[in-house]
Amino acid sequence: MCIQSWSRERAMQTEAMRVDHETLLNWPRPDVFLIPKAKRKQYVRRHRALEAYMSGSSVAGAAKHFGVNRSTLTRLVRLSIELDATGTPWGFRACLPYFHSDTGDETDNSPAATPVAARPHSFGQLIRSSQHVRELVQTFTGNLPAGRRRSAAFDRLFRQLKRELKGSEHLYPLNTRDKGRRALLEYVKRQRQRAGRASIGESTPPQPTIERLDQLFPLYPFSRAEYDGHHEDIEWFIEVPTPDGGWATRKVSELTFIPDIDAVTRFVHSWTLVLGRGYRQYDLMELFAKGMRPWKPGVLTTPDLCYVTGAGMPSSIMPDGKAPRSILHAGDNFSAHKAAYIRHNLLHVHLGVWNWAQAHIPEKRAIVEAFFHHIEHGALRGIAGGYVPPTERGAAPTPSNSLDPKHYPLNVIALLELMDVIVSAHNVTSHRGLHDRAPLTVAHEYVERGGWIWQSSLSERHAQQISCLRLSVTIRGSRKESRQPYVEWKGARYRSDALVGRFDLIGKKFEATIPFDDLRMLTLYDKNGNVFVRLPALPPWATSKHDVRVREQVIQWDRAKVLSITGVEDAIEAFHSYLRATAHSSGKSADLYARHQTALGVPSDAAMKRSHQKSEKVPREGWIGAENMEDLP
Repeated sequence: MCIQSWSRERAMQTEAMRVDHETLLNWPRPDVFLIPKAKRKQYVRRHRALEAYMSGSSVAGAAKHFGVNRSTLTRLVRLSIELDATGTPWGFRACLPYFHSDTGDETDNSPAATPVAARPHSFGQLIRSSQHVRELVQTFTGNLPAGRRRSAAFDRLFRQLKRELKGSEHLYPLNTRDKGRRALLEYVKRQRQRAGRASIGESTPPQPTIERLDQLFPLYPFSRAEYDGHHEDIEWFIEVPTPDGGWATRKVSELTFIPDIDAVTRFVHSWTLVLGRGYRQYDLMELFAKGMRPWKPGVLTTPDLCYVTGAGMPSSIMPDGKAPRSILHAGDNFSAHKAAYIRHNLLHVHLGVWNWAQAHIPEKRAIVEAFFHHIEHGALRGIAGGYVPPTERGAAPTPSNSLDPKHYPLNVIALLELMDVIVSAHNVTSHRGLHDRAPLTVAHEYVERGGWIWQSSLSERHAQQISCLRLSVTIRGSRKESRQPYVEWKGARYRSDALVGRFDLIGKKFEATIPFDDLRMLTLYDKNGNVFVRLPALPPWATSKHDVRVREQVIQWDRAKVLSITGVEDAIEAFHSYLRATAHSSGKSADLYARHQTALGVPSDAAMKRSHQKSEKVPREGWIGAENMEDLP
């Protein structure tokens, strides 16, 4: 009879733990999709059972109907109305399957006797038995000891607990060997874990955040541009010479397309292509220098390829023909975007505001990401080797056409002409995002209305300066050994007749500039910023034009003893000869062979003739525009 009376009393206490409908609706509700998949069904059953009980069902009825243990549901009822550390009811968070193990009887605030010995939940019983102990422990916010690291705050808490329990040495926890230190530590850990885990999966109302400039004020044409690099979804092959005098096809590792696109009108300021794996700050110098020069239609040498009527770039709509610039440029924090040389040139030459945000978040630069997607679908998937990337890890890409890329090897000149046609056609192709108007049409209307445009009469000079590297060099030499003054940089020596006999300059530092795309001339400046002297490079770097990337690669191969430039008159010609000899057997050489195909003087007639001999399938003819591209957002 005593057991039955206790059960009825316990049931009556549980039945009294109900909340009204309004309170139930305001309870915190975890987001089911943030709960581990293996635990979702268990959570849903508990949630529905608790909701049914709070809506009027009995504990036994709700537990049976939804397949939840009756004692579990009773515990959930008690826990759901308890308050967390912020004063909010646990609510439906108590139904999380991984939440129940940290509760035990510790959440029961009913008075309890001081425990005598160490048993399960004895420390929770101790907390309920003394209000002073409960306040002392639950208000502790100091650090906890971890491993060998001690915590002075926790040591003080432990001493205060022993003083509070003085006179009860025969009771728990002072009758244990460590006086309850471990039990105190574990209890505080559990309490903190409960507070931390309660927020797991909790669905909170979205808070307004400012992530883009257009959330602060409206944007106008030329006010914001976005740029980034994109690996084209095409399997590229190129023809390379073989030792027996023939030709073989080798795969090009990557081809990266880098556009600079206006975020309001969607017209493209400038673009560049990078053959080979990855791109560097020097490729961005080419991109922005190209955007500061007026655009002119190129002379197309590819058969059946021509520009769309009215095709153009932003400079085409300017009354004076000068290229405009955007006030703000947005890119991600890729290392090439923030490297030392390009960063200095963008801030001091190109000017404007530059925003380098976190990478791999398309929402930050939605326009350029959408442009990549739509230009793939509308213009590039029809090229031999085009494919659709896999959506699952380990899956193979799906070819987007039936053309074999090995039968249509890459012609770099034709590819550059094709991209110029595609980009200039995109600028005059209407789409829904601009009310069926073309990007250049919108920009032209803005110019005619007197909209503010950023232009400079020094754009040509700025285009040259943005391609220059600013250095600090030291003049070297030796009077004793009769070694005339010179400057050494990137493995090359620079010397001029103007420095003959100027041994007084040895050891002095000068500011210098050098174009990254032609390292044959180094210019030194005095303290007033005036030209002090121009130093030409000495052989083997004095004959052929070359850029930083070529020189660094030649020096790397020379140090690796795979290419020797000792005693040669022209290191660049030796570099080209090495590419011709090794492109068929080295992936690195194949990429560089493709990048320098024009400088190598590779005849493209052979590849084109072999392509036309396969009459069963030929690539589409005529100009390639952007009419089939889906509308940008």
